[in-house]
Amino acid sequence: MSTALLETVACAVCGSTSARPARVRAPRDDHARELGLPGGRSRWVVCEDCGLVYQSPRLGVAAVGDLYAGGDYHEIRGGVPEHYVQYSLRRSRGALDWAGGQAQLHDRPGRALDIGCGVGGAMVDLRDRGWQVVGVEPDPVLAEVGRTRFGLEVRSGFFDGTTFVDGESFDLVYSCHVWEHLAAPRETCMAAHELLAKTRGHLLIVVPTFRRARTLAWSCFTAPHTYMFTEVSLGNLLEASGFDVVLHRYAAGADTELWLLARARTGPAASGRVTRRRESPAAVQRELATVPLRAPLGLPGRLGDHARTLMADPTEFTARLTRWSRSRLARVQSALRR
Repeated sequence: MSTALLETVACAVCGSTSARPARVRAPRDDHARELGLPGGRSRWVVCEDCGLVYQSPRLGVAAVGDLYAGGDYHEIRGGVPEHYVQYSLRRSRGALDWAGGQAQLHDRPGRALDIGCGVGGAMVDLRDRGWQVVGVEPDPVLAEVGRTRFGLEVRSGFFDGTTFVDGESFDLVYSCHVWEHLAAPRETCMAAHELLAKTRGHLLIVVPTFRRARTLAWSCFTAPHTYMFTEVSLGNLLEASGFDVVLHRYAAGADTELWLLARARTGPAASGRVTRRRESPAAVQRELATVPLRAPLGLPGRLGDHARTLMADPTEFTARLTRWSRSRLARVQSALRR
């Protein structure tokens, strides 16, 4: 795509159209170049009314959807190697253990849905804990791995209010590193609420965040990421969509993550009004300005991840290093030709 068709969007939490450029310069990334974003970078803003950090202007919904549904998202990153499958199997254990301990989720396992389930690592974990599991995944390559390798029920496509028939319900909805990709997070929250309201079920969301970042949060400001939530902004979004926030936690490992657990209120979703506290845009901007300075704090976690990959699969590690080196060399050559 030589010229990206961009759209300016309003704040997904409070609906305001008043926003200022975020005080963080996004890194150049392969997705941004592939999608034709100017300069190979995404552009981020901070809502002047509630402090939400989001990408605007950004690619239209159809263009971003093609990135996932066409399987290009992981193809750009090098496909689906074995180390990624193993990582998927372990990446959700911490959040599921935490939520289970705080809200006794696993004492009476019922029916669980994983939105954006990938190869199904979290579903395997939940199944082992006694849950009946269903997943939704737009990437056909990842969905097929979940079906054929782990025998999981994975529905292809994007999750929305039409994914399940009227009257169908769940006791738990889980989603890991998906909410930051959404084009319309309010609608997705309300669709999840519809599935959980009957049972007063729980919604557990895991997203990368810049708050309390001790790792490479800067690298998360890429084209496929449309939002960067905090406990306040994500909590506001959920409260306005029919949920009560139970608790949250910031977890720092290879990625800095926000884990947030909410419970659906009975009845229809809320009116959409923001009733929780709002963040100071100025305070958010000051925090964003320090994100690149905190990058070195994440190096031990990143190096540990690379070391595990090298030990488990030296061939794949070498292939990743080669792809990374070629990509960086191409950037330098492109810059020199200008």
